[in-house]
Amino acid sequence: MGVQGWSVIIATLTPSFDKIPGVLKVKFFLPDMYNAQKCKFTLEFEDGSSEKAAEGVFKSYELNDAYFTFKFPYYTKKKPVAVTVESWLYGGQGIAYLEVISEAKSFLPTAINNVKGNVQSPHHILVNDLRFCYLGETDMEVLFQMPELVRLRHGMNIILKEVKNAK
Repeated sequence: MGVQGWSVIIATLTPSFDKIPGVLKVKFFLPDMYNAQKCKFTLEFEDGSSEKAAEGVFKSYELNDAYFTFKFPYYTKKKPVAVTVESWLYGGQGIAYLEVISEAKSFLPTAINNVKGNVQSPHHILVNDLRFCYLGETDMEVLFQMPELVRLRHGMNIILKEVKNAK
């Protein structure tokens, strides 16, 4: 199969960006690549509905990078008003910043509410710099001695503010 054949296959398997109204962009902080902390990001919309944008154990492709960014598409054209973050399992997960980006607008974090579990410095997620909030227990010895702690959910709700994208 030639290069042209592969191009057709890739174009067929790749979702059209016309069908993706926006992305949730998350800047993570993870100093220890050996953790196994699961995270879930749920977008909440103006009409009260919600959509899970991502769930998994997120790690940098480069093991030497503590900061890394992932972009998660969402598929509804509704206006996002908040992002709920939940985290559980082993080692904790840092989040430095997040934003929702659509074609014409961005939605930036403006306030935090409904903090639950072990969440350190949640207000740091409101500013796009190198500070971070951390969700979960970092002491692995404690988690192995008290395994019921890995089932605890740590999280918060991040309220978004709409801004127009610069052209």
